[in-house]
Amino acid sequence: MAQPEGMMAPADAAGGTATAPLEKSVITTGGMSVQVADVAAAESKVRTIVQGVNGQIDQLSETVNPDEQQDRTANMTIRVPADQFIAVQDQIAALGTVTGRSISQTDVTIQVVDVNARIAALQASITRLQALITQATSTASLIEAENALTARQSELDSLKSQQAYLKDQVGMSTLTVDLTWEGAAGGTNTALILLLVGLVVGTGIGLFVWLIVSLVRRGNRPTA
Repeated sequence: MAQPEGMMAPADAAGGTATAPLEKSVITTGGMSVQVADVAAAESKVRTIVQGVNGQIDQLSETVNPDEQQDRTANMTIRVPADQFIAVQDQIAALGTVTGRSISQTDVTIQVVDVNARIAALQASITRLQALITQATSTASLIEAENALTARQSELDSLKSQQAYLKDQVGMSTLTVDLTWEGAAGGTNTALILLLVGLVVGTGIGLFVWLIVSLVRRGNRPTA
């Protein structure tokens, strides 16, 4: 990952000289909406794309119109390696027409540095307490050292969980993908169907409704 400018690691204990710049830790998330000709086929292709970068699918939900099997949607939450995030978005975008796309990045470098430093300090403290326990000369001092050790160990376990979570979030980006059927955008050509129905039954009802629908749609069109 890119190195942040001006952010240096803490000075070392021996000489007080700053070490190399810290590696920047960034959590990347995003979302995208894509209209496709076949939602089921597109969903399968998304699975293939994710597997190709050793990612994973965390969540999947689908809806299907019982009156029109093609009219369906799929919502997927996927996790992919951070360095493949943009490439994966581009591959999914190529499956159809993108109607929305977003990327959000959160810099957690300071949190990562803080957690790592606290873990190191606790590990050193635990080592000292373990030595005190072996050297305890009284029951009181032994109990005190053991209680302190238990508290330090509990705090260390919590920090390690935070460390693992941050590492996972930085290493694997989260992307939400919404797939919708492109036919649902314009819908069936209801106006034409109604006109044909009117002609078939020999009445002007179909034509009348067609005109009304056309006028309503024209009035709802966004202005340039």
